[in-house]
Amino acid sequence: LFQVISSKGYDLMVHANGSQAVEFTIQAYESISKKKQSQSQYGRNPHPHPHRHRIEHCSLLTQSQLDRIAALGLSPSFLIGHVGYWGHVFEQAILEDFASSRL
Repeated sequence: LFQVISSKGYDLMVHANGSQAVEFTIQAYESISKKKQSQSQYGRNPHPHPHRHRIEHCSLLTQSQLDRIAALGLSPSFLIGHVGYWGHVFEQAILEDFASSRL
């Protein structure tokens, strides 16, 4: 699905909340990025990131995932409003210790 939509020139926006969902999303973007690079080297679009793909609610991710997001030219949309409003609930009730270092 990613390949079909991207090949038609559309930008993708995927909702991924949590490190595993973010990981699956990054892997999908990486798969289309590799295909694009092999098709367009020295080609029609010299810009390394011709699309402005996005990950919505990109939360609870690792530094490695942030590095891969940057390398792919993805636009992460963090749920800052949610953290400000619900951060104490995430930290104390939902995710406990895990949340503090990743929110």
